[in-house]
Amino acid sequence: MRKGVVLLAVIGLVVACIVMVQPVSALENSWLPRPPMLESASKAVAVDGKIYAVGSIPQEYDPIALTWTKKASIPNLPNSVSGGIAAYQNKIYLIGDTYNEMYDIATNTWASKTAMPTARIGMQANVVGDKIYLIGGISDAETGTILDVNEAYDPATDTWTTKEPLPTPVYLYASAVVDNKIYIIGGSAEPPNVVLDLVQIYDTENDSWTTGTSIPTSIRYASAAATTGLFAPQRIYVIGGLQNSYGLNITQVYNPQTDSWTAGASMPTARYNLGLAVVNDTIYAMGGVLLPPYAFPKEPLTTNEVYLPLGYEGPTLPYWQPPASPSPSPTAAPTLAPTNTAILNPSPSTSEEPTETTLPPQEPFQATIIAVLVAALIIGGLGLFIYFRKRRSSR
Repeated sequence: MRKGVVLLAVIGLVVACIVMVQPVSALENSWLPRPPMLESASKAVAVDGKIYAVGSIPQEYDPIALTWTKKASIPNLPNSVSGGIAAYQNKIYLIGDTYNEMYDIATNTWASKTAMPTARIGMQANVVGDKIYLIGGISDAETGTILDVNEAYDPATDTWTTKEPLPTPVYLYASAVVDNKIYIIGGSAEPPNVVLDLVQIYDTENDSWTTGTSIPTSIRYASAAATTGLFAPQRIYVIGGLQNSYGLNITQVYNPQTDSWTAGASMPTARYNLGLAVVNDTIYAMGGVLLPPYAFPKEPLTTNEVYLPLGYEGPTLPYWQPPASPSPSPTAAPTLAPTNTAILNPSPSTSEEPTETTLPPQEPFQATIIAVLVAALIIGGLGLFIYFRKRRSSR
């Protein structure tokens, strides 16, 4: 009888493992739709499980409740939000040109801080330790000089220091941080409109630069984010971008440990100049633009999609289905952007309250899990039957 109990326990453990692993294998390296933004934005950052996107209005997104909430407006909103965004100690910093605006999440208020010593746009902000780094950029969008400037901001003292310059001046690049190193990927360089495949790596600990393996597809106006290793292997994901006058939907994946590149699943909605934010190693791609910079109007997107990276082993995300549209407006799309995003972009809401989202009664993989559980129980029952039958025969 004791052996039968042990066998039953082993079968139960196997069933539990199957149930836990099933959703993971089905979801990793895939994209899911999420509720659209209140208004398009190109800057996003995650803080304590929430995502904050900043454009003409600041917005907070709750990935669990699937809701958007409008936050306090920026008193000194810059004409062009073309700098970087960073989060440090429950505060968000929007830095570029001659502005440095700090948002306090706890009080829902904004305050102006000391601007960069070198005014510039077209760069990203990256947090390493207790500093925020602003690297490269261009002094003016029309006739400016592409810069190699590397300046670090100390939020505690509201002061700036100058660091080792960027080897190849660049702007409109993608960047991410892994193990105290800042990766500057692609972008545009001199002469104007030259698109790079260069990977420049800044080591903040010894204030020095190296280069990595070039990105497979040269890119500018792309966005990058890094997974931490918590629920997915530590990688840098470079998503979207601008090439041949249209937004791209490509996902290029960099492994810092092996200095190598692979391809991830294509983003459903092609776009460039989008915001990326990471929550529990899932990557949210928000906003952006499809048409080229010189097009008018540019038709900014409110699209919100989440990517579950390669090797993702985290929890199953809340299910959400885009609302059906009785007569979706046809949208001309290039070869790289076959997805019609009209149903993901309803009219923006300016309500101070979160938008309502109706969740379905069950997870999409529930039926599969139940089927696996039933099959395992049947197999376990047969195993016990055979065991006890052999035991009787041996007596």
